[in-house]
Amino acid sequence: SGCEARPLGRLILEKVPLFLLSAASCAVTYYAQRKGGAMGSWGYYTPWIRIVNATVSIGNYAWKTVWPSSLSMFYLHHGGELPAWQLTAAGGGLLLIALLVIRGARRFPYLPVGWFWFLGTLVPVLGLVQVGDQAMADRYTYVPLTGLFIAAVWGVSELSGRWPTAYRPAAAAGLAMLALFSTVARVQSGYWKNNEVLFTHAIELDPGNYAARNNLASNYLMQERITEALPHIAETLRLQPDHALARFNLGLALYKLGRPMEAVPHFRESIRLKPDNELAHNQLGLIAAEQGLAAEAVFHYAEALRFNPDNPAIHYNLGMILHQAGRFGEASFHYREVLRIRGEDREVSSLLRLAERGMLQ
Repeated sequence: SGCEARPLGRLILEKVPLFLLSAASCAVTYYAQRKGGAMGSWGYYTPWIRIVNATVSIGNYAWKTVWPSSLSMFYLHHGGELPAWQLTAAGGGLLLIALLVIRGARRFPYLPVGWFWFLGTLVPVLGLVQVGDQAMADRYTYVPLTGLFIAAVWGVSELSGRWPTAYRPAAAAGLAMLALFSTVARVQSGYWKNNEVLFTHAIELDPGNYAARNNLASNYLMQERITEALPHIAETLRLQPDHALARFNLGLALYKLGRPMEAVPHFRESIRLKPDNELAHNQLGLIAAEQGLAAEAVFHYAEALRFNPDNPAIHYNLGMILHQAGRFGEASFHYREVLRIRGEDREVSSLLRLAERGMLQ
């Protein structure tokens, strides 16, 4: 139909720049994630565990495309705890599809194009190089699913050409599918109403999802719903005793309950597990300031700013403790940083003027 046939070598050569761009993007991503500490350990995520998770994930992605149910904002990676039947079902299903696609390649060339597009574009996000604690993520399928849609649309087109009388039933089936998927999409979008609904739904799908539990606890703490947060913090730490952010949340809950000295060991443990935890340093600084331990407070605030120099709240806290200690020049610097980051603030501007007057005395 007017398409020019070109040699295979030329087709491959013209795509080399795209492969180079992809390789560069992969290298930058790998470096950034490794530097940020998000890379999974080969000791925990062994090659076999990665292969098993990748196989099951491919099966889940394909199934959720056909029937989008049990979608979660975060699918926790369960390491080597996946049931054997999931690997058997996913591996067997994928092998059967691959055999059918290869067998029908000559007659239906769009099938291998679509299927191997789907598999090929999934490879970088299957966790063979593990980043973070997720087993899979629905957002990773935006590009890969194009392959399945190519195979489906071309297949339906060919079937409708072979059986013209099936046009109306096919159109009716298509409309019914649109109505069904619209209903499912409406239900799924409802889970994104707010953080509480979103995280609660993820926990209902997987009670062992400690990441969702800790996020729900953080949400409750922000709303001062301390008693509701505590059970989720406790369950997170039961499932994952070395969870640095859950340990921080436990300290924060105790602090908010007016038990600061009980909170201190939890903040310290959070820092041990995650040394760049500026929030834990800030809380320790607040507690030290309340206890009149100015030098200790200054140390923790300074440590917090070392990890996050653009946090205005920490600059404010450090400015205040320095101001009270009569170190007006240093306090002025941190007040100015607050104004630089946050913009005009009447209270901070007033404190800055007072500190500058103190410098002149």
